[in-house]
Amino acid sequence: MSKIIYFADLTHCGSVTNADTFPLGIGSIAAYAKHTFGEAIDVELFKFPEDLNQALKKGAPDMLCLSNYTWSANLTMAFARHVRDKYPQATIVMGGPNIGLTANDRREFLENNDCIDFYIKFEGEHALSGLLAALFDYDFDVSALSANGFVGDNLIYLNGEDLMEGPDKRIDDLMSLPSPYTMGL
Repeated sequence: MSKIIYFADLTHCGSVTNADTFPLGIGSIAAYAKHTFGEAIDVELFKFPEDLNQALKKGAPDMLCLSNYTWSANLTMAFARHVRDKYPQATIVMGGPNIGLTANDRREFLENNDCIDFYIKFEGEHALSGLLAALFDYDFDVSALSANGFVGDNLIYLNGEDLMEGPDKRIDDLMSLPSPYTMGL
């Protein structure tokens, strides 16, 4: 049975849509994951909070991946907390530039937002796929993976008191990534 993964780069909606851009970042990460894992995963992308809310009412994803930008941080964190409360077995991954640069700042962010299982710094395509491969090895048991001291590229998480942080890896060839457009995402 395929693992269900939701990707969300949420925008505020009111009298106008705050960020009316296509969520290319999560599209690229989802395309790479789908290209890597094929039928083992089903991916769905969300830009509007109401769409994500409706999907969550139907059931839990196995993994929720959220972008973290200054302009939507509170909205995104509200969804992370809601999913953690309603579906504690779901793996919650966050990524984006809205995290501190020092180890102390990153630790503080994760301690203050304990609903986040893993944080991806820099590009997420390879990092998320590496995390997914490890989670498949551990039958999506975050506690077992963490207890083993897993270290993944661009990955940050807390293992008890320890801040686990993988090496910084950057993508140097964008042509190596599949297109979310041609993949229908």
